[in-house]
Amino acid sequence: MQLSEIPLTPDNQSFNLVAGNGRWCLQLLWRDSAWFLDLLDESGHEVLTGMPLVNGYNLLGQYEYLDIGFGLLVVSEDDGLGAPGIDDPGVRSRLYTVTE
Repeated sequence: MQLSEIPLTPDNQSFNLVAGNGRWCLQLLWRDSAWFLDLLDESGHEVLTGMPLVNGYNLLGQYEYLDIGFGLLVVSEDDGLGAPGIDDPGVRSRLYTVTE
């Protein structure tokens, strides 16, 4: 298993990523009280939207049938943290791509 960190800042952001079976656009958005991630294909079509960032779980694990080819893992400095707070991405919480 290989982990590669995706550099984040605690801001709403959009960035491109080459991983697994293609090129992707990830959008990280703060909505009310949690961070959510949208995954779009390279043409900008929505593949998955509204995935909450949750510490310690493969965010794409339940979507293996989509054959995306990689996973996304949130790791926080505080293992008890269920979800990153507004100031945590890139500071206390990190997002990694996971490939076999």
